[in-house]
Amino acid sequence: MRIERAHLLHEQRMSAIAAGFGVAVGELHVLLTLRRQGKPYAARPTDLFRSLLVTSGAITKRIDRLVKVKLVRRETEEEDLRSFRIVLTPAGIKLADDAIARIAEGLARLSRGCGLSEDEFDTVDAYLRRILAGMPDPGNASRLIDE
Repeated sequence: MRIERAHLLHEQRMSAIAAGFGVAVGELHVLLTLRRQGKPYAARPTDLFRSLLVTSGAITKRIDRLVKVKLVRRETEEEDLRSFRIVLTPAGIKLADDAIARIAEGLARLSRGCGLSEDEFDTVDAYLRRILAGMPDPGNASRLIDE
């Protein structure tokens, strides 16, 4: 339940950050996911919806909105002209970088506000990574219930 509560608070913070940049939180997640890909900051829509755990329809809606505001563009794959990838534009890269800086500022405030040292905060992070690694993938979430 604490993880659920932390997630809720995190999503509220992410929604506020997204709104400050004029995008929805789901759209911000797309931009951040593309930015994490490294140059050329591109991914196939299928990879995006799988990574973000949303439907293909939801990712299409997000991409359409981001294309409209020129934060991403669709590029045809050279090997298969029926396929395309989503690529961050320079404006999308800047927005993602600015959002990452805002997120980092929030994490620094959180770390100071909860009174944990940097080492303690890193330890909490390491434990959360282990917990998450032990959780079933979303396609098999019943595994924990069935066991």
